[in-house]
Amino acid sequence: MAVVTHFTISGTCNINGTTITIGGSGSGTQIVSGGTYSFTAAFVAGNFPLTVTPSLSGFNFSPTVINEPTPVNDTNANFIGNTVAGQVGAFAVGI
Repeated sequence: MAVVTHFTISGTCNINGTTITIGGSGSGTQIVSGGTYSFTAAFVAGNFPLTVTPSLSGFNFSPTVINEPTPVNDTNANFIGNTVAGQVGAFAVGI
């Protein structure tokens, strides 16, 4: 029987409306609201690494992806978004 553990991965993003996707076991998405997002899910041990990726049309993000190689709580999975030259997108919030 596999060991199941709960993890929280959360952070900030300066662009409201950004979709944050978590890949690997416990896959899902969150939409940034108020500058923050959070995932809490049961992860099956051995199904790592996880990836956390931001996306929103008209924006580039730094970093482009965060890799979570081991099952740890991460409250610093933070992203900074910038508009792509010549495109208009969602409004930013100050964090």
